[in-house]
Order: sequence, then structure tokens, then C-alpha cells
Amino acid sequence: MKKIFLSTALLSSLLLSNEITNKTFEELATFKQNSIKVDEFEVLDTLYVVKGSKKTKRGEKVVSVCVSKDFKYTFFGKTIDNTTGEKVYIKKSPLPYKSDANFTYGNGKEEYFIFTDPQCPYCKKFEQQLEKLNIKDKVKIYYFLYPLPFHKEAVPMSRYILSQKDNTTKLKAVHKIFVESSTIYKKQNYTKDEIKHLDKKIALMKNITKDLGVSGTPTILKSDGTRINAIKFFKEYDGK
Repeated sequence: MKKIFLSTALLSSLLLSNEITNKTFEELATFKQNSIKVDEFEVLDTLYVVKGSKKTKRGEKVVSVCVSKDFKYTFFGKTIDNTTGEKVYIKKSPLPYKSDANFTYGNGKEEYFIFTDPQCPYCKKFEQQLEKLNIKDKVKIYYFLYPLPFHKEAVPMSRYILSQKDNTTKLKAVHKIFVESSTIYKKQNYTKDEIKHLDKKIALMKNITKDLGVSGTPTILKSDGTRINAIKFFKEYDGK
């Protein structure tokens, strides 16, 4: 009871002083119960959109929740904007991470940033459809390999792709893993230094996904941070 009282007292004090900070949300009972560490938030009409993270059995997970303006209610799961039909989240441009992309596809005008997992079945379907369309002259896609912790083969698959010498050979490796479902990655032998170097690149991707609030794959972002799903992406270019 004492802890709850102190938490409520601190929250009331912050609200009265109009000093809303990350700690304001972390002091909410729901956030404490779920051990959510808040990274940032923004105001959206009558809601606060809050981005943070929590530790799970599968590793650290990025979470996005909404809190009512009066701090009485916390909303988990999807929050949809009824005017656009889009999920509500903190929109952040991925442009600062252009140079960190693992490889790129195409040389077109429209830029996209995709976070993908080699073992993710939906990511595989995306690559298969992308090859069928062949829209290299229309788009430029910046790829970030993001092996999810519950996909046991995703890290060795990512290592194989990242170990290739240039962009062209990386794209060929993507075809082998994503499209052909090749197991060639199992036959690779790396030195300890090579593994350390490759895993450092993978770790960087995890930091980027955390900053951008990406928690699943495939996640496709436009340059301004707008998220689109694969169906909408392909609908845009199918038949063009």
C-alpha cells in the first residue's frame, strides 16, 4: 500500500506542475506492473502515445501504448485512427539510418526502409512477390536484417547474407535464403573475429529498431516514417 501511495502522490505532483516526463508514465500502476521503461511520448488529441520497452522471456520487446489525457486509462494493443484507418504510433523518419542499411534494392525515386527476418514466412513472401514485379527502376529499398529472438535460424541466416562482399552478392544471398529456402548458411565456417564483426552489425539493427519503434517483421517505412503493409506496397506498383 505504501508503494502505491507514493506512486500516486508523485504522479499527482507532476500533473499539478504540468511537468509530464517519461517518469510520469512509468509511475502509473499499469506501467509498473508490466515493467515498462518509457523511451518517448507525444500528444495526439485526447491521448498520449507512449513508446517504450519491456523484458520478456523472448528478450526485450518494443511496446507502444496509449494513455488517456487524464491518465485514467491505458490502452494496450492496436489503436486505430478512424479517419485514416491507420494504427496509431510515434512516427519517426528512418532517413538518419540510410548509411546503416545492410544492403539496398533498386535505384528508383521512391524510397522505402524495410526491417526483415530471414526466417519470417511473411518476409519470404514479400521477397518472392518483389522478384515477380521487378520494380528496380521505380523504388529504392533500404534493408535492415532484424532476426527475431524466437527464430533460431535467423541469426546464422543473417550472418550468411551479411558476410557477402558487396550489395550484388548480398542480394543473391537474399534470393537463396528467402526465395529458394537454401540451407547454404549452415555450411559456412567463420572465424571468431568474423562472427564478432557480423554480430556487431546485427546488434546495431536491434538498436535502430528500438529507436524507430519496430517490433515485428516485415515492417515497411516510408521516408517520413509512415508505415505501410506489404499488401498496400504491392498494390501501389502492381501492373505499373
